[in-house]
Amino acid sequence: MRKCLLRNQILDLPTAARSSEGTSQVKHGDPVAWVVSHGCRRAATAARSTAGEDPANTVTLDPFRSSPPRPQAEEAGGEPYTSRQGADSWNVDRQRTLGRAHLLGSATIDAVVAAVLFHGMRVVVIGGTGHIGTYLVPSLVKAGHDTVVISRGSRRAYRDDPAWHDVEMLTCNREAAEQDGQFGAVVAGLRPDAVVDLTCFTPAQARQLVDGLDGQHVVQTGSIWSYGPSVIVPTTEDAAKHPYGEYGVNKLAVEQYLTGEQDRVRASVVHPGHISGPGWMPIGPAGNLDPAVIDALRADGSCLLPDRGGETIHHVHAEDVAGLHQACLEQPDAAAGQSFNSVCTQAFTLRGYAEVVARHFGHEPRLEFVPWDEFVARVNAEHAAVTLEHIGRAPQHSMEKAGTVLGFLPKHDVTDTVLESIDAWVAANRN
Repeated sequence: MRKCLLRNQILDLPTAARSSEGTSQVKHGDPVAWVVSHGCRRAATAARSTAGEDPANTVTLDPFRSSPPRPQAEEAGGEPYTSRQGADSWNVDRQRTLGRAHLLGSATIDAVVAAVLFHGMRVVVIGGTGHIGTYLVPSLVKAGHDTVVISRGSRRAYRDDPAWHDVEMLTCNREAAEQDGQFGAVVAGLRPDAVVDLTCFTPAQARQLVDGLDGQHVVQTGSIWSYGPSVIVPTTEDAAKHPYGEYGVNKLAVEQYLTGEQDRVRASVVHPGHISGPGWMPIGPAGNLDPAVIDALRADGSCLLPDRGGETIHHVHAEDVAGLHQACLEQPDAAAGQSFNSVCTQAFTLRGYAEVVARHFGHEPRLEFVPWDEFVARVNAEHAAVTLEHIGRAPQHSMEKAGTVLGFLPKHDVTDTVLESIDAWVAANRN
């Protein structure tokens, strides 16, 4: 079915236009040009071979476009927004390729279709070297997608993977580009079929990105904090939302804009819980990031908890968050206009979490429960504030929709998720 639809889509494309100067202007023209403009290398090679042209006889240009958008700051001699590193800087001589329309018969179109189906999409991942991108980007490459990562260039992924060698890296100061209204143009200039935005925090950011695009599928990272306090658990995606705090309020506003207020792109939103994985400290049994909590549980199994320790926190492994983003990308018809929770299938209470960690380190739990005011007095004020931010929402969310709509189930259970993260943190910081 997908093959037939794609073949019909190619056949329905209008003919490529040429400018008066004789240079090529791609306006979703002939099938080869369409494939090239979408970054499908295997498809372009197959099409040129079938059309009688040597696939190796190409001219290397700036990848995917003859001239990228040049923001005003760069034109004026200021610091450029972007710099590129191409894993496979490739292109074709556009005039020669676009001039092959009369050679394209049914066999060529079939070759294009087969190659596109095999190769996948051209995906731009914004913020692709963080927690989620560490897993998402290599997975996209291995699935056959041409993958571009936009990042500040200030960090490496948390895990090494040979697939990173096949990723096109674009260093971009998003904030500076957004201030001049150019970020959407930067992303559009990469000619994506789909965009994953892992670093969108305000409606203004979402609008600027969408304004630069036209018809692509955007998968945006939301947050379970967009729900506000849980009322009926497990919380499903159709629950009423009453977020508080700037972060949660803005995440809900972004979701509402993408899935209900605009019609320029198709959009899906993924709402992660407390993202965990090797390489960073997870939210701990006291609902915060205080390393002393882990140290005490390792030493003798002791842990100070507020009230009776019955509040919930809901973790998710970064690999599963990445997997759900990818499931949305690869099933756009099912995912478009939808939001999905991304959490482990079970949530921890503070008490249960502390008991699991204590026993993991060979101790019987020695838990002390105190009223909230005493808890605040006995721990660092900053850590107490983080605890309240997490347990105040009582997160416990459902994964049923992702399973039903996309056939997606998390690979990691909650116990393995937190223990893997804690063990990696201990190995890096305490051993």
